[in-house]
Amino acid sequence: MICQRQMRAPTVFFHRGVLTFRYAMIGDMASLNSFHIDPYTGDITSRVEFDYEKRSQYNVIVKAYNPNSDKYEATADVRVDIGGINEYPPSFQLVWNAYV
Repeated sequence: MICQRQMRAPTVFFHRGVLTFRYAMIGDMASLNSFHIDPYTGDITSRVEFDYEKRSQYNVIVKAYNPNSDKYEATADVRVDIGGINEYPPSFQLVWNAYV
């Protein structure tokens, strides 16, 4: 989960193993415009400042593949939930007084 106004998304994928892999994202344009994936490390970072009231969830597909072979390829569904923060804490005003 990422809180609104947070600019960096946590790392979702990273390089492992001996094979060389590249990473790419597939999804709707709003999601693709909101995130960037490093093709070499798989680190996913934000391109925008999130606003919970406008959109509370993003879904993208991350594709890991070997650029030298179609044999090694996999995808994963990634859901990013945006957490809201209380931007307007409650405030109270004294409306009337009563004395006995």
